[in-house]
Amino acid sequence: YKGLPAAWCRQFFFASLRIGLYYNYSDYLQAKQKKTSLSALESTLGSLGAGAIGISAVMPFDVIFVRFQAENALPPAQRRGYTSLGNAMTRIIREEGPATLWRGIIPAIGRAMSLNLGMLVPFDMCKKLLVPYLGATKANVLLSSAVAGLGASFCSLPFDNAKVKMQSMKAAADGRMKYSGLLDCMMTVSYTHLTLPTTPYV
Repeated sequence: YKGLPAAWCRQFFFASLRIGLYYNYSDYLQAKQKKTSLSALESTLGSLGAGAIGISAVMPFDVIFVRFQAENALPPAQRRGYTSLGNAMTRIIREEGPATLWRGIIPAIGRAMSLNLGMLVPFDMCKKLLVPYLGATKANVLLSSAVAGLGASFCSLPFDNAKVKMQSMKAAADGRMKYSGLLDCMMTVSYTHLTLPTTPYV
């Protein structure tokens, strides 16, 4: 449970923003256009926007959480030794600059957008398609949620992999970082070892 406070803050604010923004957007469009559901394009745009805004707001918690999780994998001499969420945030700002709290923002946005796209759009569409067979029942919601969870995992894992690698990397002796950006990270990982979704993640 190392990094639990940072994980809780990230999940609390991110889930509230990405889901709240999406359904507020959905309710607004449905009321404005006087219809009961959104088109696939409208759902896609709403889910992408909500995901990008949500993760941008909680990025500092995400960076700190990843660093707490990666701490034990580092050699003892390279461990940062953060003692709490507040200690980690103040030290990162003081030692590396405030911009470090948004390191890996591009893959994080890609992950959040793909996560929302793979979860909210399939959930709404699947639930609507199953109404003639299951009605508006708990079984419908359960099956739609399972499909949405699989879609979210499959879509977001490549970005998640790159995000974690970029957030936990440290500068080499010459000051250079291991990866120059999202594309470089993904290409390097793909070239050295193909990373596919695993059963525990899905």
